[in-house]
Amino acid sequence: MSDTNTVLGALAATGWFAKHGEVALTTGLAHVLQKDRSAAAALLNLLVARSGVAVPDGLLWLPEGVQDDRGRVDVVGSHIDKEVALPVVFIEAKIHADLGDAQVRRYVMTQQRQLAGTAFGGVVVVLVPESRMSVMSGELTRDLAPVGARRTDSVWEVPGATKVKVILLAWDEAIDVMKRAASDSADDLNQLLGAARAMRGSDIAALTDGELSGGWRTRRADISDMVDRVTTQATRALGFKLAPWQGKSSDGLEGGFRYIGLEGLPNLAVGVRPDVESPPLWVRWHRNTKAFNMVADRLGKDALDVLGRQVHDSRLIGGSPPMAEWRRRVL
Repeated sequence: MSDTNTVLGALAATGWFAKHGEVALTTGLAHVLQKDRSAAAALLNLLVARSGVAVPDGLLWLPEGVQDDRGRVDVVGSHIDKEVALPVVFIEAKIHADLGDAQVRRYVMTQQRQLAGTAFGGVVVVLVPESRMSVMSGELTRDLAPVGARRTDSVWEVPGATKVKVILLAWDEAIDVMKRAASDSADDLNQLLGAARAMRGSDIAALTDGELSGGWRTRRADISDMVDRVTTQATRALGFKLAPWQGKSSDGLEGGFRYIGLEGLPNLAVGVRPDVESPPLWVRWHRNTKAFNMVADRLGKDALDVLGRQVHDSRLIGGSPPMAEWRRRVL
């Protein structure tokens, strides 16, 4: 059975599941870890090999673990020592959802408090699709900088009396390791992997060839959502502060837009025109932008196929999304 041709994978391709399914996925992951000790041991062996933290096997795995600061962790693996649950593994699993402010840093601090004075260290795993690994790496580095974390590849070591390390791991790798060792959960893991893969692009249906050729006018709300997501990812990849989505009216981009750039400097505004003139995507920048004319030249070389025009003190230029990249990398 293909890992994407599953019942759960089909359900995950629905809009409802895409918006609400991350909790279902993490609950399913906790179920498999608790049910199949061989699969759980294989994942732990991978975490130990990556982190160097000695994690005991035979953990109790529970979803939605409530911590002492009232925060919730998607999956908690606890070692039971004299009827005391020691949270040695935290798993925060993401598909589309963003990390909260200082979310992983709080997990680290919780483990340091709860494991202090014990013989155990802690591991915090951030589980994301492969396509989010690069951007999430930058987010984790910024999140953990205030506690002096040192990064080596996809592992961050946090200084302190209690050893705690953060590992960034792809869904596919984690499930593949578990599947190879699974005793009775291979089908369950196929379901989870199929759902995780389907959810990466199912909350907004991919643009069809006809829509890319002009039919996108019937998908104006989806186009705005796509621009919102693309500009969010681009901002984070560049390490900039995320500007709010602007739904209000603005010269040439009344369909909604977001600024991308450094605060206090000229920015690009990437958005949607309201008048359904092709193409659907537009970029605007101010005439005071350094090398004003060079911006248009570079955008033109990147297959933005409409000549720019002046809008008051700004320049507007548009283009259609590259078909394969728009479907695969964005969605």
